[in-house]
Amino acid sequence: MGLVCRAALALLLTFVAGCHRTSVMPLLAVGPLRRGDPGVLDEALDAARLSRHPSFRTDAAHGTFSVHVHADPTRSARFVIQCSQDGYVTITPEGGGVERHGDVFLLPYEMREEYAELAMALEQGIAEE
Repeated sequence: MGLVCRAALALLLTFVAGCHRTSVMPLLAVGPLRRGDPGVLDEALDAARLSRHPSFRTDAAHGTFSVHVHADPTRSARFVIQCSQDGYVTITPEGGGVERHGDVFLLPYEMREEYAELAMALEQGIAEE
């Protein structure tokens, strides 16, 4: 998608977000960290747990785990954390009214702060080298 199309999409999403108590957020990631180190997953799990986000589903073979979103009382929303071999840890919001549009998400307003706080907790909790 070209730069002009992305800018137009961002403007449209911002308008829609303003009308429906939602917030436009980019895909959040931490890194690059220690490339190819399987210990990053354990450190990410610990950092998430310490930030009150214990994992409810873990797939160590793929370097992913899921945590519930506290701001969603229905517990249908989750953050999926992936620790990739290239050293990046991405946090992807899913479910519970989340809409994905390329590399940006339309999140319920209440999830915005929790999404950013989880990214910061992961950044602080995972050693770089």
